[in-house]
Amino acid sequence: ITFMPFERNDGLVNREDIFKDLDSLLVSSSPIRSAAIWGLGGCGKTQIALEYAYRCQDKTSCSIFWIHADSEARFTQDYSDLAKVASLSPNLKGHDLLSAVKRWIENQNNWLLILDNADDLKLFKKTASALQEHPVQTPELLQYVPKAQTGTVIWTSRDGGILGSIVGVQRGVEVGAMTDQEARDLFRKLSVISDDATASENEDLLLDLLQRLPLAIAQAAAYIRKTKVTVQQYLTFFHESESRQSSLLSQEFQDLYRSDVPNSVMRTWLISMKQIGEESPCCQKILYTITFFDNKGIPFELIKAAAGLDFSEDEILLAVSRLIEYSFLQAQRAVEGGFPTYEQHRLVHLATRRTLTEAQTSSFSGKALEIMADVFPSGEYGTWSNCIIYLPHALKVVGRLEAEGYKNRVPPLLQHVGHYYWEQGRSNEAEQLEIKVLELRKEVLGERHPNTILAMTDLASTWWQQGRSNEAEQLEVKALELRKEVLGERHPHTILAMANLASTWWRQGRYNEAEQLEVKVLELEKERHPHTILAMANLASTWWQQGRYNEAEQLQVKVLELQKEVLGERHPDTILAMTNLAEMNG
Repeated sequence: ITFMPFERNDGLVNREDIFKDLDSLLVSSSPIRSAAIWGLGGCGKTQIALEYAYRCQDKTSCSIFWIHADSEARFTQDYSDLAKVASLSPNLKGHDLLSAVKRWIENQNNWLLILDNADDLKLFKKTASALQEHPVQTPELLQYVPKAQTGTVIWTSRDGGILGSIVGVQRGVEVGAMTDQEARDLFRKLSVISDDATASENEDLLLDLLQRLPLAIAQAAAYIRKTKVTVQQYLTFFHESESRQSSLLSQEFQDLYRSDVPNSVMRTWLISMKQIGEESPCCQKILYTITFFDNKGIPFELIKAAAGLDFSEDEILLAVSRLIEYSFLQAQRAVEGGFPTYEQHRLVHLATRRTLTEAQTSSFSGKALEIMADVFPSGEYGTWSNCIIYLPHALKVVGRLEAEGYKNRVPPLLQHVGHYYWEQGRSNEAEQLEIKVLELRKEVLGERHPNTILAMTDLASTWWQQGRSNEAEQLEVKALELRKEVLGERHPHTILAMANLASTWWRQGRYNEAEQLEVKVLELEKERHPHTILAMANLASTWWQQGRYNEAEQLQVKVLELQKEVLGERHPDTILAMTNLAEMNG
């Protein structure tokens, strides 16, 4: 008996590793013959189950029964249709009908039951998710799933939580991305384009963009086949904008083997996102916030901040596990004694953003920006390892101009990122950010605000690093004048501005003027303050240029001692002080 909605797919690209995994779980000698094929929507679970069913029938002449498991209504309708095939009493209804079909299947000699798209596990077990705020009572359809040593049950689901709740924790096969060759074979079968070297290179670029996800590949191939565009043209469309990407990935296409389910990755994932949002507000907050970070290397600290203060760490960890079970997150290797970092499928990342309303986009991108402004380090030497971790995420969120509170939240973040670049010697990148900060500060706060003046001095320091001393001097003089007026001469920021201007004059060869300003800084500031140490180092260099070698060397020795004490021996400024002293002695 074959009770199947689809004929065999002759165009299927075989994924033999998955079939081998299923064979090992479903050996005929095993007392438990059930397994779950699970993974992200669009990864090919149904096609794998379909081919596996026909292979089983080829080998053993077994009966195949295919049941749609995405809703109680469809499950019941398929059982009702199967009752007619089995010639059961037409008067059976409800519980009696479902029980009768179950017994009939169990009495068959050799059978395989496929329960396809069992994405809502609550339909099969009354045990509600631990994340639900208001558990709902649902019919327990699992009682109508046959169990007998004469048969095998295979489930397909987007929810990895099926392991341990419906089937054993070791009885699952996760379906991930296709291999490079599998993806190429699928694309060429469905696009029907000629094979040449240029096309092949472009195909690989496209398949990487689609991260070798079967449904996304099928969509792209159908679009190319229907519109007659080249792969290169499709790539151009895809790179135009995020909106164009979303449009391409929302295109529906005809597929004989996906009846009554969306044929676009966008609509497919929207269903899962809605489902998990109803189940867990914590999951939803995390999902909607991290979509504005980079999709790779997401540390747990960012996920915890995305969830907010309303949830405990245990609740957040449970929410993360649910997102992993839905394949909306993947855990990467954890540092010993710490949490793992996480990664999100690039297209899921895009799809999540496109599901948000305009108001939600503003709110959640604003939240992401606020988080990054709070966590991104100062950029000083001792923070570099954390800067490396957070930098990709910071660069993503600062590009979201629609973020709530953008003009107020982005300058502090850009200043820290710019300072990190400056410390790394990446002055061109620092300059771009600092110009943006200065523009925003002037617009929002006005020119005389201390934060605006700080933005001026940051930009001047970068120009100084680039060797543009005349431009740096003009900005430093302006900053110093404004700081004297607004903050007073003895304020630390004013003293720093003096020290910076003295450094610029020294670089320009104006040693006498530099010396006068450096001496004034030393008079105004305490000895152990970093500004004072900087002024001492500059004064030592000035005296050396003036030929006052003994005085310069003595002051440089003092600079080195203070640098070691205040900053530590491994700090770049300490190492520079050692180098300067060595040159004076040499």
